Amino acid sequence: MITIKKMDKSNVTYFNSIDNSFVVLQKVVPIIEENWEIRIQLEKVDPPYKKIYNDDDIDPTKYQNDSNHTAYFAFIKEKLAGQILLQQYWNKLGSIEDIRVTQEYRRNGAGRRLISVAKVWILSRDLNGLRLETQDINAGACLFYQSCGFILKGIDINLYCAIPDCKNEIALYWYFLRDKSCNFI
Repeated sequence: MITIKKMDKSNVTYFNSIDNSFVVLQKVVPIIEENWEIRIQLEKVDPPYKKIYNDDDIDPTKYQNDSNHTAYFAFIKEKLAGQILLQQYWNKLGSIEDIRVTQEYRRNGAGRRLISVAKVWILSRDLNGLRLETQDINAGACLFYQSCGFILKGIDINLYCAIPDCKNEIALYWYFLRDKSCNFI
């Protein structure tokens, strides 16, 4: 059974305590169609390598004290399984600033439950949808977001160009829109 708890003073020590690394086995190649739809193709990465995100600069207090931010944790049998950080943007969209699931509980429903919490959160705030950004090297996450109803709508090839460890990564922007009239196409 998966239990969801909003972050507060009693559980803030869990904030960003989950190892969010993964092994890069394949990457997403975005293909822009004539109608501006973006489809994805997977390409094998050889040799595979481990990706580790640096998240030391994220301040948990803004997710406790700012009404435009919130955080939730997922627990399985009272053990931390996942985390999601949400932010309300100026454009009536919510943003998934971070989502992570412990390696032990990946593919066990914790991530999907956290996405469901985010969808309920946007409804409670009358927001038009959710957006998130990940990289082309996080193919597993991209396939997961797609399975949760997100659509790839943006690509930024220069977002990481000044960061030596990430300079060859492509930022991919995924959207889950309640109001389908918001879709460009």
